[in-house]
Amino acid sequence: MRFSAAEEDLDAATQNVLDFEKLHKRQPFVFTIGSEENEERRSKSQLASSSSATSLRERDSNKGTGGGGGMIDKRTFEKELEYDDHVRQMSAAAWVDSNTRREKLNRELKEVYLEENQDLKSSIFSVLEQKATYQQEIKNFVGEKRKSPLSPLSPVHALGSSLQAVKEEIHKAKHQKLMEEAKQEAARQVEEQRRKLELETQRAQAAALKEQQKQAAEQQKQAAAMKQLEKAKADAAAKVKSEAAALKKKKEEEEAAKEAVPSGVRMSPSAAKWENSCAKVYDQHRGYASEIFKASKLERLKLEKPIKKAVNQLSCSKQQIRFVGQQMIQHLSQQHTQGKHFYSYCLVRLGDLIAQQGPGLGASKQLAFAYAEVSCMVASAFKDFIYVLISSLQKACPLVVPKFPKGYRGLPNEIKGHVSLYAALCQLSPQQWFPFTEHAWSYLARFLNALPANEQTAIALDSFLQIAGHALFVAFRRQQVKVFRYVTDEFVAALKEGDDIDAVKSRLETYVKSELFRQEPEGSYIPETDDSQHIRC
Repeated sequence: MRFSAAEEDLDAATQNVLDFEKLHKRQPFVFTIGSEENEERRSKSQLASSSSATSLRERDSNKGTGGGGGMIDKRTFEKELEYDDHVRQMSAAAWVDSNTRREKLNRELKEVYLEENQDLKSSIFSVLEQKATYQQEIKNFVGEKRKSPLSPLSPVHALGSSLQAVKEEIHKAKHQKLMEEAKQEAARQVEEQRRKLELETQRAQAAALKEQQKQAAEQQKQAAAMKQLEKAKADAAAKVKSEAAALKKKKEEEEAAKEAVPSGVRMSPSAAKWENSCAKVYDQHRGYASEIFKASKLERLKLEKPIKKAVNQLSCSKQQIRFVGQQMIQHLSQQHTQGKHFYSYCLVRLGDLIAQQGPGLGASKQLAFAYAEVSCMVASAFKDFIYVLISSLQKACPLVVPKFPKGYRGLPNEIKGHVSLYAALCQLSPQQWFPFTEHAWSYLARFLNALPANEQTAIALDSFLQIAGHALFVAFRRQQVKVFRYVTDEFVAALKEGDDIDAVKSRLETYVKSELFRQEPEGSYIPETDDSQHIRC
């Protein structure tokens, strides 16, 4: 170390010390948690939460797309949503805890900074004192000022360098210690958070597994119960089915017994079935009105009087037919509102009264057409009436079925009148509620296939063809012509000769050979009005 005694040297030395201090003056040291470490911890926390959410979504996706065995149920889905929310809450709590610790470390670092500044000030004051001491010693040693621009201040520079090195070492040591502590604290928090997450995950998985096992057990129990219930239902259905089959078989046997042709009766099975179906409707309504049929004649007359009056007022005019038909429909409607038994009684009595007009219709075919039109009007409003009327005709004349009981001897006028009325019904235009023409074909087929050829059957066949033959020809054409030929070739040929039967044979042969079936039947034309009104039943 070199010293100068000149005054300028002292001033220069002093200025150098001040320049040194100014040169080496440090800015206050501020220690903060490095942004890289904070970002690293924050990214780890976000990564953990995002990975848990991603795993949850992947697990949901796998379950939804068939990877886990079907759609996840509502309860398990709610459990996993609750677990996801819990993971997010834990991540948020960790982030808050991390910020709290960071603020605490910043406060501690601020205190350390204040202490270091105080130590630094003390060191500077000590250096200044040493400087003044050295200057005084230099003055004493030299005794006068010397100008020495290059006078070294080696002890001062050496002391400043030593102090700066010490301060840097202190700063580095404290900084390194604080950084290590911060890293250790962050690692500890991350590890603690990881352990908590693992524990929560294990608990959630265990709870989910337990819940799945519970649900599987419940599903198995429900499946077993459903299986037992289905078995019970199947057994009950089988029992009901067997009982229904037995009942149906019994009913069919009863119907077959009813439809079976009695011994001594000539008729087809289909004719027996048709007779039973009409009689069933007739008997049903007669059963409804059984109490009224047991009542006194005076009480019954109150219900029958409008019906008898309407039936007796009928004449061969469209105007009168409409008037009588409307009266009958109005009366039946009123009785229907009064009660079903009144309606059924009037329905049965109306059918019986029209059927009783049969014997007088053989000589007046036009009235047969008029009664058929009125019956069609009533049946269009009350569908059961057509079956009640046909059943009444069948009870009055079995050849209307057709059937021929053993020993049957019907009067020609009665046979002709009842069959003519039935033929007038069959020649009506087919309705949606009753196919008249089809019944005409069925009647003729049953008649020719089952009934014997005698005087009674010949009268019935002639009466039926005279009225319904034209409608059959219009509906079936060639097939019906073949049936007409069968009448002459088989049925007429089988008739025995006799005075009474020869006239019927002649009419049948003339009807077929002259092809009278191509013409409209006699008496089928009904005028709009009939002023004379001399034709009555």
